Amino acid sequence: MLEDKPERAMGSWNKRFHANLDRMKSGDICDVAAVARNLMLQDRQHKISSGERRLLDLAKQILVSELVFACDKTPEEVEVWLESVLLDSHKAH
Repeated sequence: MLEDKPERAMGSWNKRFHANLDRMKSGDICDVAAVARNLMLQDRQHKISSGERRLLDLAKQILVSELVFACDKTPEEVEVWLESVLLDSHKAH
């Protein structure tokens, strides 16, 4: 999921925020990962709104906590891995 091509940001930040919030509420870790991926990459291109920043922080927190448990790694190790996966897989995009 993290290495997939990011979804194109459509509409105002408010519409994107609510669409991402709905995905987060689904409880599906793949949706949470997609939200984190999209917002992290979007933030690299141009700064995201404060509401989207809070949503990104929440998505990353959920994703990191799940991966810490699943991979038996520290939160710091997971965060470094997350950043490297996104940076390496999306350099061409």
